[in-house]
Amino acid sequence: MPAPFVIRDYARCNFTDQCSEYYIGDNAGYRFLSEETTLCSNKDCWIYFNDDSNQCRLIKDCFFTFHSKIFKLRINRVDEDGYVDVWSEGNIKRK
Repeated sequence: MPAPFVIRDYARCNFTDQCSEYYIGDNAGYRFLSEETTLCSNKDCWIYFNDDSNQCRLIKDCFFTFHSKIFKLRINRVDEDGYVDVWSEGNIKRK
């Protein structure tokens, strides 16, 4: 059985037509590598993980959970400004 995650972070990230960035852990006081990230937005938005140029479309009011290592999110709108709630958990602090 895997060990439970010991580092947790929650953030509400606003997005517009300009890409906004959020580093996982900024609200927790230190950055860390998220191993499980759940996202939910109030409007459709595009999200980019880490420094990847591939985008993923989040559909409003749907919860998406990603089981991959994420240290940074970049977010921008599809049609309307909004926000995305980000719940992150992991065990590895970053410098």
